[in-house]
Amino acid sequence: MLAKSLVSVFCALAFSASTLAHPHPNAGPSSDELIAFLHRRIENSNSGESSAAEASSSTSASSSEATGSAGSAGAFSAARFPDVQAALAGNQRFRDTRDAAAIQALVDNGQKPPFMMVACSDSRAPEATIFDSKPGTFFMERNIANQYKPGDENAQSVMAYGIHVLGVQHIVILGHYGCGGIAASIATPPKAQINVASHIVNTWIGDIRTLYLTSDRTEIAEMRAKNLAIEAEGGTVEEPDIKEPGFRALVEENVKQQVQRIADSSVMKNRFDEIVTKLNTDGTPKPATEERRAKRAEEGETLKPIFVHGWVHDLETGEVLDLNVSVGPAGFEDFVPPASNGEGEATPSATETASAPSETATETATESASNSSSSEESSTTASSSAAAEEGEGEGEATSTSSAATGEETVSTPQNAVVAPETEVEPTVPVSADVNNDVRVHGPSQVNARRSNARALASSLLGRSVSRISRRGVAAENS
Repeated sequence: MLAKSLVSVFCALAFSASTLAHPHPNAGPSSDELIAFLHRRIENSNSGESSAAEASSSTSASSSEATGSAGSAGAFSAARFPDVQAALAGNQRFRDTRDAAAIQALVDNGQKPPFMMVACSDSRAPEATIFDSKPGTFFMERNIANQYKPGDENAQSVMAYGIHVLGVQHIVILGHYGCGGIAASIATPPKAQINVASHIVNTWIGDIRTLYLTSDRTEIAEMRAKNLAIEAEGGTVEEPDIKEPGFRALVEENVKQQVQRIADSSVMKNRFDEIVTKLNTDGTPKPATEERRAKRAEEGETLKPIFVHGWVHDLETGEVLDLNVSVGPAGFEDFVPPASNGEGEATPSATETASAPSETATETATESASNSSSSEESSTTASSSAAAEEGEGEGEATSTSSAATGEETVSTPQNAVVAPETEVEPTVPVSADVNNDVRVHGPSQVNARRSNARALASSLLGRSVSRISRRGVAAENS
């Protein structure tokens, strides 16, 4: 109502201003009449808003009286429910027994979990209980049947954040025997989508049903043949027993499929390429210039070899089984992390120790070459200056020499700033987006583009110095 009133007032004012600016015998009402009209309009609007507010208040009150204690008209406390009371009591026990110092350290220093895990939403498989782990161990993504889908931006954002920000070193797909999502994929699908909820669930597990219908694993193929025979006779296949071999095999094959999907994603491929480019196969950094080393320090030295694993949890025994389908960067198949020194830090390996002197020697050689180059340039500049003082033929001789060699030879003043050559990092190839997943460009591509930009800037600076030098020589000759 207020908005409508303001619009009406604005239109009336605009009309009155137009009338006063262009008087005409038939232009309409006078300014006094317009002012009186505006006052009446504002009074009517205010009274209308008051009536509407009273009506709304009356309606809310009657609705609240009608619903009573149901609480649908507003917020209410959940403490009336026994399940909620039990959960809150558990929270109190947690507060009484938790490691407050460890939690505070996570609050102050942030999380650096070693694992990111894609697990099932099943309430019977909580990772903290299964692994008896402490807070700060697992960065979690949960969904029905622990799936990683290329078009799922939620799962991809969790993985990208875990890799590039938290620096996780292991990504685990954790399935479990007796998974309800896997069982529903084996059972006969509903003849018709009864409601929205049924449609959503069956759409989500559609990829697993496809895996069930196409897998050539013996246990799954035998179960499928038996079930298809039942359905061919008009029967309905119910969800299998947890001991069914084909059911257990499909749980494992689903985990393997998700491991491969993550390994094939653009996020992971870009990270693998970056690791291969920047790290030795023992995990130590490859020799780098001072600029690269400073950049690593600025980035927090978070780059580590990263691996994807496939595990299955047995609900009945509690055991977690490694399916031995781990994948990682090319050449890191035999990677073994360095032993800890007892203080939470890795002991430097022989390769890393040996690479440090090599880098220092390289820098020393580079610096010596730079000094030598500077000396030669100073000598050339002095010779050019002496020749310029003797006569005016120097410029012609320099020009002739340049034409003969096909190169431009320019003397550089002693106080001129010469742009150093910039080493360009090898560009990491960007994997093709074959899975239609969200494109995430890793730091490798960004660093390569920055290096190319620095090289271009250095080249432009060198040309500018050359032009200034030529102008100085020409001025002295003249």
